[in-house]
Amino acid sequence: MPAQGAARARRSQLSALRDPEWLYNAGTDIITPLYEDSWYKNLSDSRARPYWQLAADILQQGYGHYIAFEDKGERNGFATDPHFFAMLCNNLGIALGKLEREGEAWPIHERGFHSSPFIENALSAANGAIRSGDAQAAQRCAAQLQTFVEKHFGKDDIEYGCRAQSCVLAAAGLSESPDEWLPKREAFQQKWSDNRKHARLCNSDEHHFPEDWRVLFTNNVGALNDQWEAMKRMFERHPNDARLVHLMLRNRRDHGGRSARESGLALADKARQLLEPQRHTDEGAARWFETRYSLAYLRYRSWFYDADLVGQDWLPQARKEFAECLADRASDKVQGVDAMLDYGMLLVREDIDSNEGIRWLGEVIQSLEPQPRAPANENAWRPDTAPDPALALAYVYRAHALCMQDKNDNAIPDLDAAAALNPWFPAVWYWRATIASEAGDADAAIRWATRFVEFDGINPPDDEGRATMLSALVQLLHAAGQPGQARERFNELEQLDASHDDLPELRELFNPAGKKGKSLWSRVKAWFG
Repeated sequence: MPAQGAARARRSQLSALRDPEWLYNAGTDIITPLYEDSWYKNLSDSRARPYWQLAADILQQGYGHYIAFEDKGERNGFATDPHFFAMLCNNLGIALGKLEREGEAWPIHERGFHSSPFIENALSAANGAIRSGDAQAAQRCAAQLQTFVEKHFGKDDIEYGCRAQSCVLAAAGLSESPDEWLPKREAFQQKWSDNRKHARLCNSDEHHFPEDWRVLFTNNVGALNDQWEAMKRMFERHPNDARLVHLMLRNRRDHGGRSARESGLALADKARQLLEPQRHTDEGAARWFETRYSLAYLRYRSWFYDADLVGQDWLPQARKEFAECLADRASDKVQGVDAMLDYGMLLVREDIDSNEGIRWLGEVIQSLEPQPRAPANENAWRPDTAPDPALALAYVYRAHALCMQDKNDNAIPDLDAAAALNPWFPAVWYWRATIASEAGDADAAIRWATRFVEFDGINPPDDEGRATMLSALVQLLHAAGQPGQARERFNELEQLDASHDDLPELRELFNPAGKKGKSLWSRVKAWFG
């Protein structure tokens, strides 16, 4: 059957369905794996789209039944539970959003919220209205969200209080001038971001912190998205406001995602045009410094992550821009430390100049020490009293550089310092396992590697990192005369990543007639860098 005929047949079949509970459950059963099942989550947008489309078609049918009942008094066999309808609206809105039909999605979320208020519809309605650029609708939905949150969670709730106030701020920005909006944005930042510490977490590649801090970080990303939408439209009305361009670049740097990198670097020429002439004043010099830092950071991350978009010449450009930032870093002590940290990590991670990287990471350590050490109980670790996460990162990356220079003995004190600052930092265990293995201390290497692969706390290693260390652990256990435990770890690796490159060689370890597997530890050592 031709594709168009199949689509018509499917719509005809759906229109014959009259059981709204079945429609809701069927649509939800399609959506849930797209969020929770690893195979579906890894589908490309084009391959996932038919699933989202089918879910939207099914849920739209159930939505239509309820609307007919509500607006026309036609029952159509639809259950009349308003919360049931609100949940259907939430799932339908999600599916429409995935199909890039956000203009249809957010009003459905809002209607579901009015039917039976719950937080997911309130948040999605506010976010969607903000992205639509409709100031009146955005302010209405943000006010609804804030009222609901204050009633059910409290205005200072670390999760929803933050997002609600962010939405109110962003909605106001759709119609206010920079003079009106920027002071409100600064007040929001001071309240929720914990300034230096939280901003550093946004700028780093490592996020290891307790649950409340994780919530604060996650909501900060949401707040960054909210504020970006407001600033984009404000910029259309005020294209020559240097303060606004400076904050837009900072927003993109703090976000760090691919779309943020693209939209941030698109502002480069405008930023230089507006901000460089102001560099001779104290306030202008601080903005100009941070602007160059933001551009250098975005360029570096684009070179590192977006190989399909940029050329190799971006790396020397990023390095040059970082160097220019550092030349006058005194103009901004806080962001100056961020720039030194990011530049040091760049030099070490890309194996550009480990000695220069060690120098700048040492500057970070000297600038931030002394710091309080982390409490023994991770639940007692709070954002306002915790050690600055930049310091643990600086110690770990300096240890990384020293290990790559075969100076393992010099790296151990740095790893100990990082562990004292953040006892839940898997990168520390990774390098301790590496050092112990290279020193021939199999027991210690197995102990550290086991701790790495078994960690399931605040922020465990990702699947790639865990698989790489499992591969090494199989070899370590087998060489230590523990074939049973080696086999168990091999099975874990096979279950985690059935296509892992090391599996064929590792399998030979358990084949008596086969060759002895060669060492794969050098591959493990390359993972963190």
